[in-house]
Amino acid sequence: MSRQPIIFCDFDGTITKSDNIIAIMKKFAPPEWEELKDAILAQRISIREGVGKMFSLLPA
Repeated sequence: MSRQPIIFCDFDGTITKSDNIIAIMKKFAPPEWEELKDAILAQRISIREGVGKMFSLLPA
């Protein structure tokens, strides 16, 4: 009996040791992503809204 591989994808540090969204932003996003991160952490905007806005800053 062969087993199918299971792949877990995580971007926000839920099951990983580091937050991959932060790593992506640090590498590729312009500096204004930091304001969005701070707004998320201060709960001024939702995670959904903030992450969407952060990814919209990426040139890809």
